[in-house]
Amino acid sequence: MTTIYLYTYTGDPKVVDKSSYLSGSPESRSCALTQPCDIEQPSVILAYSAADARSFNYAYIPEFGRYYNII
Repeated sequence: MTTIYLYTYTGDPKVVDKSSYLSGSPESRSCALTQPCDIEQPSVILAYSAADARSFNYAYIPEFGRYYNII
């Protein structure tokens, strides 16, 4: 299990530094990385209701040290 931090990004998707547009505090959740896992396009299993999950569109996975757009 690893931790994932979920955000809502409200800025222009073409902006490289997104930190000033991440609204609110991140919500941390435990998740499982699927195997095999790729750092460029990770796939995770996250326990969340569909309605709650739609409110997030950006994530940070500390294990990889990277932010990801949720599509």
